[in-house]
Amino acid sequence: MYFEDENPPHFHIVAPDFQAKVNIDTFDLMVGDAPGNVLSQALAWAREHRQDLQELWNTYSG
Repeated sequence: MYFEDENPPHFHIVAPDFQAKVNIDTFDLMVGDAPGNVLSQALAWAREHRQDLQELWNTYSG
């Protein structure tokens, strides 16, 4: 997450050879791409931590 980033609430998946931005509410891929296994793992983690992600966004993106 990059704080003070634009809406909608989202998080970034970043590696040397790819970047992606994922919506926290819908888990839709907004921009970019990531290998299937990386995206699957990131989405599984995000679903488990959705409330934490939303709280962080609300706290630091104001």
